[in-house]
Amino acid sequence: MKIIPIYSIDDAKSFINQDWVIHKLKEVGSELLKPEYRHNWSSDNPTYGYCYLVSELLYHYVYVNSTVYHLNMTAFGEYVHWFLKEDGKIIDLTGIQFNYIKPYSEEYQGRFFDFSEDDGIFLIPYAKAKRGVFFDGKYKTPRGLISDRAVVLGEKFGLLTLLKPEE
Repeated sequence: MKIIPIYSIDDAKSFINQDWVIHKLKEVGSELLKPEYRHNWSSDNPTYGYCYLVSELLYHYVYVNSTVYHLNMTAFGEYVHWFLKEDGKIIDLTGIQFNYIKPYSEEYQGRFFDFSEDDGIFLIPYAKAKRGVFFDGKYKTPRGLISDRAVVLGEKFGLLTLLKPEE
């Protein structure tokens, strides 16, 4: 099986943004999430639980010069948040999910999150992130191996197509 990107890297970067990802994840729903994340997914918070898959997909096919980072989100239990950096710029199209997790309390301030009075949101402390790597999947890309679920997400997003060998 061969994976074919539908858009060039520059074309994909021209339209992929947080609003686009939110719209696409509302269409996908919770079906690609691991079972332990499905109960918290909603159309009000469609990025919940998708940070790894979205970052993995973008790492392999859009932000091909990026580096993988992760944060332990201990304020919310055993949760790790994944994102990318490319040319010093943070690429986190799912970080908005943390503004929907309630209840917030002052105990999170300074311990893990900073609160922005101007925006009324908690700020993710990207400076505390560590470099990471994605687990090996089974599909080969120029950057390594990508997971089945990230490939399916790429298909559902309209970014990838799979060519199956003729039998």
